[in-house]
Amino acid sequence: MIAGAQAADTYVPPSSDAFLKSVRAYPSAAGTARREKIRVGVPKLTRCMSSTEVRKLIGDPDFGYVGTNPAPMAGCRRS
Repeated sequence: MIAGAQAADTYVPPSSDAFLKSVRAYPSAAGTARREKIRVGVPKLTRCMSSTEVRKLIGDPDFGYVGTNPAPMAGCRRS
């Protein structure tokens, strides 16, 4: 994984079952490249960032729930 790689515009997390099955296939610790991307990206995170912006900084999560509420978070204003 390249630390500067762009995240895809769309992200579909794996199902709960698929995630649980895949956990056995890899170590619980992130690899060196992924750890570095997270280390560099986390300080750049800001309140109210979209999930796409976050994924561009630190990459796609191993697992996540699809949000169904398109409304912005309380206190977040998008122009």
